[in-house]
Amino acid sequence: GQDGDFAFASLARRFNFDLANDLGNLLNRSLSMAGKFLGGKIPGGTWADPDVAQQLEETLKATAEAMENVAPHTALAALWAFVGAMNTYIDQQAPFRSYKQGDLTGTAQVLYTVLGSLRALSIAIEPVMPSVAAEIRDQLGLGRDTKFTWDDAPLADLPGDWQLGSPRPIFPRIDQDKIAASAAKFGGAPVEAAAPVAETKAEEKAVETITYEDFRKVDLRVGTIKTAERVENTDKLIKFTVDIGTEERIAIAGIGAKYAPEELVGRQVIFGANLAPKKMRGIESHGMLLAASTEDDIVLLAPSRDIAPGAEVR
Repeated sequence: GQDGDFAFASLARRFNFDLANDLGNLLNRSLSMAGKFLGGKIPGGTWADPDVAQQLEETLKATAEAMENVAPHTALAALWAFVGAMNTYIDQQAPFRSYKQGDLTGTAQVLYTVLGSLRALSIAIEPVMPSVAAEIRDQLGLGRDTKFTWDDAPLADLPGDWQLGSPRPIFPRIDQDKIAASAAKFGGAPVEAAAPVAETKAEEKAVETITYEDFRKVDLRVGTIKTAERVENTDKLIKFTVDIGTEERIAIAGIGAKYAPEELVGRQVIFGANLAPKKMRGIESHGMLLAASTEDDIVLLAPSRDIAPGAEVR
């Protein structure tokens, strides 16, 4: 859509956020929940959410029209709006909650809806990402080489007793340092380089040594951000709901100057899970999102590729 507007840093952000966080994480977590809650199999007779089916139909129509008008960027924007809607849908429907309540039918319906939508997305993105489309269908248990047409995309006639595959990361995150090195090879294209570390005095470098056992007392886990919103009347504080595998936690982080809440939903982070609760602006925070910081920058720490929430960091 914008000829010539290219930067390696923008490429990394698009890859890590739109692909790894949005599409890759949606596939990984929905398959993981289906494996955990349903034994990796959607029972026959399960039906898809009609509201999502209608939204998908409208998305596919808009995508087809854009492709016919030779506007692939518009088509992809429509598809990724639907990817975002599916991430929101699975957050709001919370199949892990219906599973805990013993509602296996409701759990199956939500996961069937999301996984069926992913099947449709694999068909719609095939013209621009054929290998990714094949990998998604392989993980869905539909066969990497199975041929589909556009008419197969809507949420209809999905397999009965649908046996799913196993989740595997599709989009390993791009390392910003590697991107910077690649940019240097191509004439120094602009990259957001890490800020130089200023020299410190010898006495400031001295840090108390701890034992491995001391370090093991800190319960660090991979978490997936489910919701994020600014704390009212603050510029920097963001309130998060973070899935740490066994439960969801509320946490507060002062990163609002560098991150917009809407860009954080679905991202994976490193989460300190056994800190004592701390109240900020009347909200009790039950954990910490780990970040690296300099005087003028702050960067959330994240695993280099998607992994199940709750994975131990050691």
